Amino acid sequence: MPGQGSTFRKCVLCHKQINVACKTCRICQGEQPHKLRLKKKLDKFDQKRESWVHAQKKNRTTSHLQDEAYMLLEKLQALGIRAVALLSKPGRRPNEWVSEVLAPRCELTETSHKCLERIKDLYDIVIQGVEKGGCPVPTTVRPHKRKECSHTLTGSQDFYPVKRVAKCRVIKGQKWKQVEWDPCRLCGKKWPLEWVADVDTV
Repeated sequence: MPGQGSTFRKCVLCHKQINVACKTCRICQGEQPHKLRLKKKLDKFDQKRESWVHAQKKNRTTSHLQDEAYMLLEKLQALGIRAVALLSKPGRRPNEWVSEVLAPRCELTETSHKCLERIKDLYDIVIQGVEKGGCPVPTTVRPHKRKECSHTLTGSQDFYPVKRVAKCRVIKGQKWKQVEWDPCRLCGKKWPLEWVADVDTV
């Protein structure tokens, strides 16, 4: 055992001196106790995962886990560790997910709030992709209600470039994407975000 105030300790496998903060021995590459301890906990949980999930659903204690997540963020905040958590739960409609950002109780600037909202929007896209086999960001989308500016000739193009896909959703079995169009390359005109049906892309 290292002495009081020591910054070194012995590897549990090769017994060579290593830094007290090392998770893996640089000499023998052996995992140190605190990392092995977590692995054992995960292995133990995997063995009883199904029964644990069944018990949580039967006793309706899922909300307690969310409370524990809040408490974990508060404890980390108290220790000087900044952390946030992203949660997404099934909504009332089929294939609907409701996401939220968990953050510790602290003062956030307006910019921070906007950043967290942006993170949540991106997380919504990730969740939709996980559930439905992916939500690709197309380079072009067929035209719908987008208005042309004076620099674009009518019928000059069948597809309009998309800068990004902000959100994805499914309505009555139809996939929709909220897209941000690329601005006009000549005059710089911009168009507001718009919901368009998901169709074949090129």
